[in-house]
Amino acid sequence: MKSCQSWFIVGLILCLAWWGFRNVYWDSSPTFVKSHRSQLKKKAQEVDMERMKQAAFRERIERYSDALKDACTTHNLTSATHRNLEIMGGPVDESLAVTCEPFRSLVNLRELGGVHLEGYVICKESYDILLREKRRIHPLRVGWWSAPWELEEAYTTQTADETCTFGHLLDVLQAAWSI
Repeated sequence: MKSCQSWFIVGLILCLAWWGFRNVYWDSSPTFVKSHRSQLKKKAQEVDMERMKQAAFRERIERYSDALKDACTTHNLTSATHRNLEIMGGPVDESLAVTCEPFRSLVNLRELGGVHLEGYVICKESYDILLREKRRIHPLRVGWWSAPWELEEAYTTQTADETCTFGHLLDVLQAAWSI
């Protein structure tokens, strides 16, 4: 009798495990989430060079970039960051930003400085339902890493819109966006 009970319990556990694995949604695709203020609690996690050279990192960033590229057109965005992504219900932490037009994937975006000040621009920016005007130095020189990850790309903004876009992204990545 004890032997039958043991086999019955093992069979029941196996049936429950099979049913559970079949009905759990295991999608590890990144999903787009709209901006909300609670996302701005901590700085983005910078990615070190050793990690950037790993194949798994390259694949992950490509998937994140593809999801954000789709969101650019679907939600009519000018830019987005890792804060707009979730994977398996949790936030993405790596420092990733994108510009939508033209599309650029920017890992570890940061301000480089070293440009001659031409003036200031007034930027109208939004995050979630929050709106602000911010005075920014123009032009802005920024740098980021992109494939194949050996060289840092540097760019100096040409227009006021670019200065506003990159300045906004820097504030969001550094959790410094506030009213």
